[in-house]
Amino acid sequence: MAETSSKRPRVVFDLGRLATSERDAPLHAHHGEYLWHLARHWTDRLELLILNSGELFSEFAFLAEHPEIEFHPSAESIGPFDLLYSANGPSKLADPSIPQISYLPDTLHLEHPDSISHEEIAERERLSRETVAQSSLIHTSSKHASQILATHYGIQPETLFHTYFICHSRFPSEDIQLQFDASPTSSFFVPTSTFRKGRPYFLTPANGERRDNHKALLVAYRQYRANAGPDALALVFANLDPELAKPIRQARNALKLQDHVLLLDPLSPAEQKALWQSSSAILLPSVQHNSLLPFFDAMHFEKPIIASQLAPIDEILADQYIPCDPRQPQDIARAMAEPGKTPPTAKLLASFDLADEANELAKRILKLAKPAG
Repeated sequence: MAETSSKRPRVVFDLGRLATSERDAPLHAHHGEYLWHLARHWTDRLELLILNSGELFSEFAFLAEHPEIEFHPSAESIGPFDLLYSANGPSKLADPSIPQISYLPDTLHLEHPDSISHEEIAERERLSRETVAQSSLIHTSSKHASQILATHYGIQPETLFHTYFICHSRFPSEDIQLQFDASPTSSFFVPTSTFRKGRPYFLTPANGERRDNHKALLVAYRQYRANAGPDALALVFANLDPELAKPIRQARNALKLQDHVLLLDPLSPAEQKALWQSSSAILLPSVQHNSLLPFFDAMHFEKPIIASQLAPIDEILADQYIPCDPRQPQDIARAMAEPGKTPPTAKLLASFDLADEANELAKRILKLAKPAG
């Protein structure tokens, strides 16, 4: 790689492996927030270059408003650089002579291989090993994820670090009222009795992957409704991938829950905000979480949280949520009956800060990157 002439290290953020599906939406928010913070507070010490082409270009185009960020649609236009940050696994720009930090957010194939196919396990393992081989540092989403990766791949603890997903500025300042189409042909169709104005509901903000445990949740919800009677809350699944929603819809209908369970396609940030604000409690009995973003959102909107008792959740929430066993529908139903018993989460959020998390990344970059010349 040719030498750079700038006294500031040139840092390339490779966004090329981010997918356009809903399953990567938290990663889009995460990287967008961090890059915006770096552009506002660190460009006196860093040059930021973003490799971003194709369908995702418009999603990150807001970063182009900052004059200190260089956008590049292809690797050929980038020129020399001093450090590579890969936003999701391995990068085609990897060069053994250039330091690389790689974000490796997901340990699903290591913790719950039963929730994905053998082919997906093999592909995730290949990409993870390729990422580890390329990287000087591995960036993860939690202390727990770092520990899992260190154990499985034999990574030295000092080459791993984590920061948290705190991305609340993606929600607009204005408030809107959600409108649901009453047409049976609409993906938002639901009988009018289901979502009448003011009806309280549990919110499950997950995209529909098997790890999200939706079938067990529906069984649990039916049991909860039988016990709670007319006081039972409705249940809203938000931001579902349309393809992944099909088996969930079938399971809902088989359990005769159409009048009480609403399945929503991906929503705009304004619609998401309205849905969060109007919810009574957040329900996330997943078997594994690669993103802790929904929990920080729940803190932001000061909502009670019902969730699986898993190490990364305990890591950020301690005892400030109602835990349940995701493998036992009766225990999920038990937890659903207790949302009023959970402590408020707003004070807990005060111990986490986007600036602190993004600054940690910036310091890691500066320590590793050494401008040539």
